[in-house]
Amino acid sequence: MSNPRTLSAGWSTWLLWVLVNALAWVVIGALIRPLSPFPEGNWGAVAFVVAVSITGAVLGAMQWLVLRRWVNQVRRWVMVSTVGTLVAAFPTAYFEVLDMYIGPRLELDALLSGAAFGTALGTIQWVALRRRMHRAPWWIVANAIGWSASFFVGDVLYTVWEEARAIISYGIVTGGVAAAITGIALVVLLRNPVSDKPDSKESTA
Repeated sequence: MSNPRTLSAGWSTWLLWVLVNALAWVVIGALIRPLSPFPEGNWGAVAFVVAVSITGAVLGAMQWLVLRRWVNQVRRWVMVSTVGTLVAAFPTAYFEVLDMYIGPRLELDALLSGAAFGTALGTIQWVALRRRMHRAPWWIVANAIGWSASFFVGDVLYTVWEEARAIISYGIVTGGVAAAITGIALVVLLRNPVSDKPDSKESTA
């Protein structure tokens, strides 16, 4: 029998997903702001890892608040998201320093770094979702598109914000754009849970 919660997944779930992700960036901005700008040398590397770990943990915790309503036994989502964010930070940093442009001002490296971040994060999160939802690989695609778009939009808007507001404002827009796209994928996936299948391996887990 189908789980009624999965059948009702729709715009309210999408909106909640966007809101919790945006709120996560408010928390993240407040927590990592004392670490910015990163100092040079080893302490800068340590501060960077700490900031990225905080980002992944907070995002994972906020996302878990939504996922726990809809997907039974989603385990270790906070840990998976933290590790995924750490792994994703490295290819993202590579593309960020390429300094490539579309036209005179729009940065191509923002699109590439966002795609790299989303692909890496989405792939590691997919490990936690693949036995819970059918077509879970689409989560990777949605994250690649969502984070690419969000990095690009955030990069454009970053130039017009005051520095004091930049971290939180950039994060809210970045997280909101990514969540708007990944939220669509989430709703579709929630309507195709593995647990709906009577012969699912999940029933024996």
